[in-house]
Parts: sequence; structure tokens; C-alpha cells
Amino acid sequence: MSVKPIIVAAFCAIGFGVPVRAHHSFVVEYDVNRPLKLAGVVAKFEWVNPHAFLYLDVVDPGGAKTTWTFEMASPNVLEVNGWTKQTLKAGDRVRIEGYGSFATVTRGMVSTIATTDGRALVAGEGPLDPDGQ
Repeated sequence: MSVKPIIVAAFCAIGFGVPVRAHHSFVVEYDVNRPLKLAGVVAKFEWVNPHAFLYLDVVDPGGAKTTWTFEMASPNVLEVNGWTKQTLKAGDRVRIEGYGSFATVTRGMVSTIATTDGRALVAGEGPLDPDGQ
């Protein structure tokens, strides 16, 4: 038996053993002291790995439109929470709750999305509680 297949198998086993969530931390990118509650119109919904993205047009009280970019959970996690690729479409009105980014004013992480038909869907993670859960 050749050594190469054994080495490849060992590297694959190591790679699959690494937690997927470890690629970055919520608290590094998003500010727990900047909770967001916004309503707007879906400009675009991207069902991509490693995270889905929601682009939301929000109109301020003065009438100015700003497009926000929201990171969401992975498509796999969204599916577990009842999502499909067709859950959101351009033109849908939604309300989001989440957290703002440290780096960009119009970027955030969505925790939940409420649709106009009354559905409330889990869309991403939030800060960990003090016990790390």
C-alpha cells in the first residue's frame, strides 16, 4: 500500500475535525453595543457560502435611501432554520434585528428577520452569553 493515500486521509480527517464556526468570531467583526432594528426593502439576497448576504434598502426620516449589507448564517444553517433560496426576494419588505459592524456603518450581522406576512426567521448568530453558549 502506498503512503500517499494514508497521508491524504490523515489530512482530510484533521480538516474535517476543525469546527466550522472557528473561521471568525462574531465579537471581532460586530459590536454588541450597537444593536440594530431596521425596516426596509430587500435589494438583493445572496445564497452563498460561507455566509448568505442580505442587501437592504433603508429610507431614513429625511427620505434618503441607504443600502445596508448584512451577513447571515451559512445556507446550511439557514435551511435548518426553515429558509430556502426563495425565502427573500428583491422587493420584499422586512424588519431585521442584529448588530452593527465595527468597521463599516452600513454593515451588520442579522439575528432575526420578520417578514410582512408575520414570519420571524432566525438568520444568524449573535453575541455569546457569558458562559460561551
